[in-house]
Amino acid sequence: TPLHYAALDGVSEIAKLLLDHGAEVNARDAEDETPLHVAARSGKLEIVNILLARGANPNAYSQDGRTPMALATL
Repeated sequence: TPLHYAALDGVSEIAKLLLDHGAEVNARDAEDETPLHVAARSGKLEIVNILLARGANPNAYSQDGRTPMALATL
């Protein structure tokens, strides 16, 4: 989703804009990852904080059984 791309690129203003206009904070991609998975794995701390403040689930499991919390520790 566009929010996944904003999370990957660390573009906080775009992420906020998308969320303000109804983007689903816990949307899933083809690997069943949320934008929080993407931001955590990419080390985008500002995006992680934005997503968590907007209700992202830090305990959501992806297809490979990883959570955003687990990815942040890699």
